[in-house]
Amino acid sequence: MQEIEPMPTHTIAPMQLDDTDGVHTLIRAGHLATYVNEELGVTPEKVDQRFSGSTPEDRRERNEKRIADPNNQAWVAKDDKQQVIGFVAPRIEEDGTHRLGALYVTKEWQGKGIAHELMAKAIDWLDGEHYDIKLGVVTYNERAKAFYRKYGFEEVPGSETLFDDLIPEVFMVRKAQ
Repeated sequence: MQEIEPMPTHTIAPMQLDDTDGVHTLIRAGHLATYVNEELGVTPEKVDQRFSGSTPEDRRERNEKRIADPNNQAWVAKDDKQQVIGFVAPRIEEDGTHRLGALYVTKEWQGKGIAHELMAKAIDWLDGEHYDIKLGVVTYNERAKAFYRKYGFEEVPGSETLFDDLIPEVFMVRKAQ
């Protein structure tokens, strides 16, 4: 008889300063896995360059401000070894735009419901029942766009721009429910 492997466990909680390095590692890996597109000149070196300029102290200071700002929120998902495996960072911009700023899950944990849990937290915090929610997604990241469509996000025609003056992105909006 074949043994059944136990389902891996995880927790989701508000981001703490001690999560800074784990979140940075997760986002860096996500950018390298998702944004590289040699055809468009988005090389691994150019993507990685975005991460080479900040120090751990810079990142910690940035996250300290994020945590203290009532218009920002961030949650991390961690495995049973307390490694960061997911991250979401919704925010309310100065102009009142409710925005999903980042959503990443490690490759090993994709397809296990982590992104759905993080998205639910973000939509709830952003009050998606009463406010439109906006996000930017890389134009060639069809998997992410399909995921966002499950939550009612639709691409905004003509909204294409360059993220970091390099990576083509398009905006998607989820209308208030």
